[in-house]
Amino acid sequence: MSRKCSGCEGAIFSETALVICPVNRSQNRTTTGGINGRYVEMPESCYEQAMQSENLIQSEVAAPSRYRPGPVKDLILLARSYRLAFLPRGRSRRTELLVVLFYPQAILALVLIPLLIFGLIDDEFPSNLLAICAILIPMPALAARRLHDRGESGWLALPVLGLCLLSIWESLADWLNGPFDNYSLFGDFWQLSAIMTAIVLLYLVLLLGSPDDGENQFGPDPRE
Repeated sequence: MSRKCSGCEGAIFSETALVICPVNRSQNRTTTGGINGRYVEMPESCYEQAMQSENLIQSEVAAPSRYRPGPVKDLILLARSYRLAFLPRGRSRRTELLVVLFYPQAILALVLIPLLIFGLIDDEFPSNLLAICAILIPMPALAARRLHDRGESGWLALPVLGLCLLSIWESLADWLNGPFDNYSLFGDFWQLSAIMTAIVLLYLVLLLGSPDDGENQFGPDPRE
């Protein structure tokens, strides 16, 4: 498949590569970039048609997506988070953070609800503590990798470690005090709870921010 240039009737595009327009280069010569990933020289009158040809080929042979969401891929990302639960090196994509935030609760619900219905567990079973631990144990290292993905220092994730430890401690104390005790780590000081919630929301916005494209100083792009 090739295209003819209306300005000089020369073949300017093929399936494999865009070639230099064979017109006299001393006339209206211009350098254009980004056509089929190469820099080429052609008359300005030929550039528009070349770009139309390139867009046609790109639509006919679309590059596959770097990440296609699905339950299996999401579970693989979840397993990766637990495997790297104590390794803050490298980078992680935003999808991995969302998977860790939501999948453990869904999985525990699918497992525990039938057990509760059939009377194999009771209200004193520490289901809330298990869910909190499943989400928060891999979170500090994952937060560091997300910061690396944005090109920022992983040491900024240290407050996340403190928040996770406080939340696990509160959930453990709540379970030890009974299922209906509603234990609060800060007691009647609701202001401290509000500050803690604000910090959590701030970090969520930070960790879900736009990543660096391509490789950076912390490693290769996890989306490739």
